[in-house]
Amino acid sequence: MRFLRLWPTLVVLLSVQVPALWAAWLRLKQGLGVDWDVLAFCTRDVRLPDGSLFGTLCLHHQAPRAFAPDEEALLDVLARLLAQEVWRERSAVRLAETVEALELEVRTRVELAEELRHELRAPLAVIDGYAEAMLDGVLARSIEAVTLVAASRVADEVYL
Repeated sequence: MRFLRLWPTLVVLLSVQVPALWAAWLRLKQGLGVDWDVLAFCTRDVRLPDGSLFGTLCLHHQAPRAFAPDEEALLDVLARLLAQEVWRERSAVRLAETVEALELEVRTRVELAEELRHELRAPLAVIDGYAEAMLDGVLARSIEAVTLVAASRVADEVYL
C-alpha cells in the first residue's frame, strides 16, 4: 500500500486511493487541463512572529516519493523566511498608515493654532488699544481695567 507523507509524523493514504479527499484538486486539474496528479506532498505552517497562522508552504511531486530530511529542513527555512517577509511587509504598511495619521494630526494642530491665533488677534488688539489709551491718558485709569489689560498682555505674549 502506498502512503502520502504530510508531516514527519503524519501519513495518509495516497490521493489516488482516497479520491474523496481531493475532489477540489480533481476539479482544478480538469479545469487546468493537466493529466498529472500530486502523489507526494510535504507541507509546513507559515507562522508569523506573533504566532498567528498565515498559511502553509507546500512541496509536491508527481511521483510517489519520500522527502529527504534536507528537503524538509529547506521547507522549514523557507516557511520562516516567508513569515518574516510577510510580517515585514505588513509592518511597513502599518508604519506608513501611522505616519500618515500622525502627519494629519500635526496639520490639524497647526491649522487649529493658526485659527486660534487669528481669532484672538482682534480682541487682543482691542485690549492693547485700550491699554495704550489708558497709559497715554486718553482714557481714565481704573484698577479693574488695568488688571484686565495686564493679564491680557501676558496672555498675548505667551500665545502669540
